Amino acid sequence: MKQINEYYFKEKFPYIKTLDEIISMEFPAQDWLIENLLPIGSALLAGPPKIGKSYFILSLIKKIFDDNKGIYYFAGEDSLRRLQTRLKQLEIKPGSGEAYFHAGRTSPLGDNAFEHVEDFLNQKPSVRAVFIDTMQLVLPRQSKTRDYGAYVHELKPWADLACQKNVCILMVHHTRKNNGDSDQYPIDGVLGSQGINASFDTILVMKKAKDGQGSVLSVTGKDVEENDYRLERQQYGWEIKGLETIASLGERQSDVYNFITENPGITQTQLSRELSMDSGNLSRRITKQIKLNLIKKENLGLYAIK
Repeated sequence: MKQINEYYFKEKFPYIKTLDEIISMEFPAQDWLIENLLPIGSALLAGPPKIGKSYFILSLIKKIFDDNKGIYYFAGEDSLRRLQTRLKQLEIKPGSGEAYFHAGRTSPLGDNAFEHVEDFLNQKPSVRAVFIDTMQLVLPRQSKTRDYGAYVHELKPWADLACQKNVCILMVHHTRKNNGDSDQYPIDGVLGSQGINASFDTILVMKKAKDGQGSVLSVTGKDVEENDYRLERQQYGWEIKGLETIASLGERQSDVYNFITENPGITQTQLSRELSMDSGNLSRRITKQIKLNLIKKENLGLYAIK
């Protein structure tokens, strides 16, 4: 009787799995568009006005396109002329992959934005990344301010579409004016209800670096490791220059970190001699980098944490 009941239970609730079933499942490795930064799924890029979000998007597009993966970019605030200028500036050239660009100034999407993107992905299954710049331009128009529930309701279909089509759908948004607070948790600066943050798998937030040199990209999400990356402004666009904790080190701190990286297992005494640094200053710098999780001490040797 128990087996018969189990059979009908499975027939009635086919999507409910037991603990044993879930543990025994095998899944492919995480699918990345950009390793450790942009996985398949829904994503949000937020930042203050004029920090260079659109150029950063084009920098991501160049990386993805150079990897022969198809992209679609809705540049809601750009004309075809401006798009052409920026594509030339970043040297995004025709290649073996597919790239489709939609100038919103020339042809706005309006209230049928979701249906348009869904139909496009049905027609172009080779496209792996969709960029929407900005989020507000593809949400239905309404006169009242959206609350938590409204944002979740309107953004969920986009997240579901990303999952169904096995693509990344990234939307661009803004941060609050007070996001210059360096002590603020990055996603708390996203403009609008917390329903926005709750609706995306991955959240990237751009802000100015504390030392005034470039910007910082804070990354958090369900499938990414939480990290801050230093962005260095190029003539056009941005380049990721590694972890912010390393990029923001002072000159002598960088000397210590780099020497340990190049000479794993070096002792503090050897390091003091090689860098001509007194033991007191060196000890303080090593203690700081251990707290920052940049290096570790094993027995007598010092090692950089990869």
